[in-house]
Amino acid sequence: MDAYNPSASHEVKAVLSDGITYAGIRALTGPNVDRGYVWYDLTDDGEGYPMGACSVSIANQANGTSIQVLTTDGEVYETVCEVENSTDTLDCDEVWMQLETPEPGDDGPEVRVS
Repeated sequence: MDAYNPSASHEVKAVLSDGITYAGIRALTGPNVDRGYVWYDLTDDGEGYPMGACSVSIANQANGTSIQVLTTDGEVYETVCEVENSTDTLDCDEVWMQLETPEPGDDGPEVRVS
């Protein structure tokens, strides 16, 4: 499970349970504050959901929300949702794209300090 607050009025959360990835949003202020979380199953309508998802993260990405999963094979996948502030909802495309997979010994670029 992972969460972030894109503003003082919302909390956005990602949960991975029994191989299913969910994104949720709840209002922290305003008329929908008593509604609780609105959850979205990110595995049911889109394409490319990875088999063996075992870990999830969520983060703000420009004007969107990035949900990433790690698989038991070490692969990383991402899908994107938009936060709809006026309705306290998410708009998720549920298209999963594989990202660059980390490999043992990856050190990134050399950084010189002068």
